[in-house]
Amino acid sequence: MVASVSPDTDINDNELFSGEELEMFALADLGEKAVGFRDSQIGRLMIGFALQEIREHANALLEVDPVNVDEIRRIQQKAGVARLFLRFIEEAISSGEVAHEQIIIMESRS
Repeated sequence: MVASVSPDTDINDNELFSGEELEMFALADLGEKAVGFRDSQIGRLMIGFALQEIREHANALLEVDPVNVDEIRRIQQKAGVARLFLRFIEEAISSGEVAHEQIIIMESRS
């Protein structure tokens, strides 16, 4: 059973919420913050940098000597870092959306 939540509710009050509920609130909050970051000026800039890095490294792979395994690996690793950055943002947003849906379901059962 989920306690009723209002803007004044302290979600850290362990008497009101179970560990699972607190985890859902934390994930939902993280998702909202990730959306805020993604949509912010600095977030858009960083995402643009990551996408540019991926494009540059994909192009570098077209030019690298195919027998130069070390260089291929280095290029792939650099592109991989940028891809992970983008994936972590999207995973945080997705986890937040799922948590928000779970909170709604838990509240409807109480």
